[in-house]
Amino acid sequence: MNQRQTELERDLAVLTLQITKANFQAILVGEQKVETRLVFPNSAKRYFSEQPTVENYEDLRMFKYDALKLINGRRPNAPVLIVGVESCEYKSIIDDDDKLIVLEEKGIPYPALEAYYHLGDVVFSENTD
Repeated sequence: MNQRQTELERDLAVLTLQITKANFQAILVGEQKVETRLVFPNSAKRYFSEQPTVENYEDLRMFKYDALKLINGRRPNAPVLIVGVESCEYKSIIDDDDKLIVLEEKGIPYPALEAYYHLGDVVFSENTD
């Protein structure tokens, strides 16, 4: 990790995510302005201040991040972007009858949700050649 990246991550609230090559490239060149994530019980703590349930899913508070650190791959020299976050929101996933889709993990129901991060400028890139 270089010094600029270290400084950015120290000074900003940053969420680190793995990302596909196609989405990485689209964000790098400015074609993709929103990054979305499905929310699972084991990842919800990255997005929300409390665990989403079927009872509370309409009143959740998302964590506010200044930037997303997007990594394409798991090798030491993987391409990295740090992209500003302009805003975030979440949406419930509904069926054709406008009813919340409820999924289950280990016998516990949870609401189907997606987190949306509206992206600003790329503030750092590394290994993007």
